[in-house]
Amino acid sequence: MTVQSIRIITFSPTHSSLNAAKAVASAFDCPVEVEDITTSWREPHSAPFSSGELLIASVPVYGGRIPAFVEPYLRSLQGNGAAACPVVVYGNRAYEDALLELGDILAGDGFLPVAGAVFVAEHSMTAKVATGRPSKGELAEGKAFGEQLKAKLAKDDLSRPEIPGNRPYKERKPSGGDPMYPATKENCIGCGICAKGCPMQIISREDFCTIIAPENCIRCCACVKNCPAGAKHFDSPAFAALQQMMEENFVGEHQPEFYL
Repeated sequence: MTVQSIRIITFSPTHSSLNAAKAVASAFDCPVEVEDITTSWREPHSAPFSSGELLIASVPVYGGRIPAFVEPYLRSLQGNGAAACPVVVYGNRAYEDALLELGDILAGDGFLPVAGAVFVAEHSMTAKVATGRPSKGELAEGKAFGEQLKAKLAKDDLSRPEIPGNRPYKERKPSGGDPMYPATKENCIGCGICAKGCPMQIISREDFCTIIAPENCIRCCACVKNCPAGAKHFDSPAFAALQQMMEENFVGEHQPEFYL
């Protein structure tokens, strides 16, 4: 199989999932189209795929699973026998069933999941966990994996690799407790980047300091990491306690994993 074009579909609030997918795609000499659904996941609109395309679908891991709210978008895709490479990115705890789940969804859409990749990324909620990852070296590993994937497809090998994980997937924990949502410092410049980039649309487009439905915040921290003035932050004791727990427990030398 010669890959004529690549489509990246990614949910990537802080760009780690997007960068991981781009690293894999960089091994191919063909057009690459990026569909970033971070703010558009509510309205499935992706065009059907054809057999000459390769889908690289990348999402972050939330509690060992893919984000539940993007599942309807992913299930709306029409694979039509196209090859697919699921990619998941996690913040140095564990990816558990997420890669298996994403591959299963794509297979159910009519794709052929011929590979899979896992990257570690700096945790969205604290820069002290997996700081600066994926590194340049790890992204280079992603490109090398892409080269292997290209060689596999060139041999017309469309077999599905063995992916770690369990069926049924890990049960999702119900949300609960006090809502944790971003606050705004006085140095806000009113650019609106936080509101435009919020996946859950909880930041008012009229007043960027106002939070709508704070219980819907997923703590992806897109608003914090993308604010040019450093005005967005989380200031609740519950958030600080969660950060401390992560910094104390999300440790170890977890490495990228690739499956062909």
